[in-house]
Amino acid sequence: MITTLIIDSDSKYLETLSKGLEANNYKVLTASSAMEGIEQFAMKNSLLVISEYDLDDTNGIKLLASVKRMVPAKHARSR
Repeated sequence: MITTLIIDSDSKYLETLSKGLEANNYKVLTASSAMEGIEQFAMKNSLLVISEYDLDDTNGIKLLASVKRMVPAKHARSR
């Protein structure tokens, strides 16, 4: 089962996306801020991270760069 971390400040969006992914056999973790997302990632090391761009405490690009630094180079991939 793939663990997915969704980071978004909109609770309705988190709920909707979570339900859709769980229905397709994904284990889903959610966070409503970048800081919470980084903490979740550090504890669970999700294989997939989906983030809103315009977070209250940073932007999605900076958040994903932080996550990428937490992963061994052979596993991190970005476009």
